[in-house]
Amino acid sequence: MNRYKVEARSLEAAMQKVKEEFGPDALVLDVREYRRKEPDGLGVSTVFELTVAPQSDTRAGAKVERQGEEVKFTNDSLEKLRTSVEKIERMIQRINAASDKMATSLADSSSYPIKRMLLSAGASKRTVDIIASSFEENVPPANRSSIDSAANHLTTYIHAVKTNRWEDISGVHFFFGSGGSGKTSVVIKLAGRLVKAGKNITIVGFLPRHGGDIKRLEIAGDALGVEVIVAFALDELRKCLELKGDRILLVDTPCCFSEKTITSEHFRRYLISQDTSHKHLVFDLNADIRRLERELEVFRYLGCDYAVLTKLDISFKSASFLDLAVRYPVIFSFVNFTQDYSKGFELASTSLLLRVISPELSISKEQKLKKSLNTETQTAEKKKGGEVSEAKEAVLEYA
Repeated sequence: MNRYKVEARSLEAAMQKVKEEFGPDALVLDVREYRRKEPDGLGVSTVFELTVAPQSDTRAGAKVERQGEEVKFTNDSLEKLRTSVEKIERMIQRINAASDKMATSLADSSSYPIKRMLLSAGASKRTVDIIASSFEENVPPANRSSIDSAANHLTTYIHAVKTNRWEDISGVHFFFGSGGSGKTSVVIKLAGRLVKAGKNITIVGFLPRHGGDIKRLEIAGDALGVEVIVAFALDELRKCLELKGDRILLVDTPCCFSEKTITSEHFRRYLISQDTSHKHLVFDLNADIRRLERELEVFRYLGCDYAVLTKLDISFKSASFLDLAVRYPVIFSFVNFTQDYSKGFELASTSLLLRVISPELSISKEQKLKKSLNTETQTAEKKKGGEVSEAKEAVLEYA
């Protein structure tokens, strides 16, 4: 008997999907409810999985995956998986090395229209040369002098979360990073945003260095009306997560370079077991390239999902995050423009990250879109012009 599995957000939707794809006589063998992370999102959703045996299997182009026998993982299979991951990492290193050679052989790509803009905004020459090389290969010659074309091409390297609503955030969120990168500020400001969105929040201070770290979280918790818990060991953190219920947990962690627990194999395995948690690494835009490389190693080792950009208010290298984006396909989750707790904290988006590099990129992109609009749509765009200007001014203020 052939077996298939069908997934949906509710039991009713799953049953309706079974009827539509297998007919009303299909036999439901098993029902499983579980929680999983939203793809490229910041929430956790409930999923119902039904195992189905259709009366007849003549349907072409089945949309559900065939369910075979359950795979039993052993130490050998896990070791094979680890070996495969290491091979992929070595392949990425070879690709990066080849990109370096390509960028060097092309020398200065003076025809790249935003080269000076990116270099003056803090992107490394290596990164700019790689992007310029890709631009030359993928953009038609007739469009290579256009800033609009360069901005659109740049978005192939910039990936952000697929949500623009604070209400969509849920689950457990870990924040890692080096000392002074702004992790605690991110946790506090995110808690404030989520409280305004009507969410129930708990801040967890994991392995605080001293009483000052605890006091800072407690003061913020009192001001926001948010529960603050301190976990001095992994077992205490594990209990916090087990008892969280429907609350959102924001876990603030110590410096990933000085606290050995964070980079221990034991903690790494625990993180992997938390398959519904979201792991963010906080990157300071003021960091030099060597520190960036070290942070990227931690990002990979811990299996982080997202990158957070901080300290844009004191950084003269607003485009330096491209060094990160070109080296590794990261997804950006949040942008913290300032240390002021009352403003400057936003969900990451491609358009926002372009404006972080330079307001000129967003302006030229808007102008390109307007050229293709009809008269009626242009009128609507004029009404929104004030909002675009306000957004640009806000970015200039924070950046």
